[in-house]
Amino acid sequence: MNELLIGFFGDILGPVISGFFLFIFFLYFKLIETSQSATVKYFRVFLLSFCLFLIGRPVQIFSGSYPMPLIINNFRWLLFSAVVVPIIIATDFNRNVTRKKRYLGVPLAAGIALGLIYIVFNSLTSTGAKLIFSIGDLNAWDNLTPSNSPPFYGREVTLVVSVILGLMLTLDSVIKLIRGSGFEKNVGGWRRKVLVYNLGKLIFGCSFIFGTLTKQWWIYYLSSIASVSFLGMGIIIDIRESRNRMEKVTSYIREDIIQDISINPGNREEVSAMMELLNIPENINTFIVIRLGGPSGISGDGIGGQNGLVEQIEALVEKAGYGGKSIIMRIGTGLIGLCVHEEAEGCRFRTLRAAEEIRRRLEDSRSAAVNIGIGRSYCDLNELKLSYHEAMHAVDIAESISGGQVIHIEDIQDDDSVFEYPVKEKDGYLAAVKLGDRDRALMMLDDFLNRLMLYEKNSGNLVKIRLFELIGGLVNAAIAGGGNVEELFEMSRTLYEEIEVVRKTPRLHTWMADRTSEVIEIVVRSRS
Repeated sequence: MNELLIGFFGDILGPVISGFFLFIFFLYFKLIETSQSATVKYFRVFLLSFCLFLIGRPVQIFSGSYPMPLIINNFRWLLFSAVVVPIIIATDFNRNVTRKKRYLGVPLAAGIALGLIYIVFNSLTSTGAKLIFSIGDLNAWDNLTPSNSPPFYGREVTLVVSVILGLMLTLDSVIKLIRGSGFEKNVGGWRRKVLVYNLGKLIFGCSFIFGTLTKQWWIYYLSSIASVSFLGMGIIIDIRESRNRMEKVTSYIREDIIQDISINPGNREEVSAMMELLNIPENINTFIVIRLGGPSGISGDGIGGQNGLVEQIEALVEKAGYGGKSIIMRIGTGLIGLCVHEEAEGCRFRTLRAAEEIRRRLEDSRSAAVNIGIGRSYCDLNELKLSYHEAMHAVDIAESISGGQVIHIEDIQDDDSVFEYPVKEKDGYLAAVKLGDRDRALMMLDDFLNRLMLYEKNSGNLVKIRLFELIGGLVNAAIAGGGNVEELFEMSRTLYEEIEVVRKTPRLHTWMADRTSEVIEIVVRSRS
């Protein structure tokens, strides 16, 4: 009776429960976590192949007498050694598809070799099938491979093959855990996901070795639930981090595109395609600039603090009736850009009312002055740059008046006072940063700063804002050029703090040149 219970539990119930769990896990990664990264694709293959290996056990013992148990058992072990083990070893978080395939070669070759050895020796020494238990008229048969049968010693060889496979998993996980930082630079939560993933692999390998040596197969059948849970958690952490990075990058790209359109629009068809891809309303035609803080125009929110403000402004814009017809971006510390669509001419009073409501709500929540400048509405997307410069000019005028103000460019009589911005020089500078061209970037930076300072006497406050805007553009350009997002994001905090000190001293040119070189170094290093 005890043998019947052990056999039923170890050979039927255990692998069925584990296989069902793995299949549910596979469906989760196939239907819910639909990431197409190489890591996730490899993990799906692992789950499905391991599930087949487990479910194959009850199929094997109920397939009848010799030779079916032998054939099914050989297939199961070839699947395990040539697919399951190499895939779980090759699944690595910091390798692209090409490097993953190359990294898969060694464990794949070793797994196939071990699987073939298992099949050959298991087949040569198999003498039939043995009855392991019966349930009524249902008989459970297992392949019979006697021990100590010269010249092949098949039972011993197959056990050695199983132990070697377990050691491959165990040693690989131990090496990864000891290295800690892995093959590439540790970024963000890399240590956490590698720790969790390799802990699961370690449980897998150790339980497999122990179950093989004690000939208690149910040990690694059931332990597979725990090991796969840890493996899956490591994969899920990796997916979450990838999505967070992608959201940050997408946000930067969206803002970069709108700023490019606002300052120097490019090919209309290319711009339209990118806007559609990034879900940016193509009919935006009016630029609004929101300046936070007191007379200095610079608040203490920094980049991180502005995230909450952007969400707050999004809610206010939605309430004002611009839902689906607007896009919000950070254009510098204390500066928020808002592009909206006005449906008809003469709607500036609607925009003024909405802007006034946004100003009032922001001042109530922040207890600080908020100034808003509004540009004209234009028919063509390529003319958004005009609205952008008008909005910047209007917000400068608003800030020169005590208390928070909302000013539309059409309410300003002196059109000749519009700030002449060296757009061409700035675009050349940012383009060189994206390309990682240090010499050209420094040359264009010097030209840009020289032209910018020509207006400092009459537009000093505007020059100050343009410098903050330039820092934002520098970071965005570096990210667009392939620079590490986390490293640049952290660096930008320091840049905004330092420029407040150096912007009115002769050190500005030198400081900007040094910071530009540092940012380009990040771009070049990330690319290499």
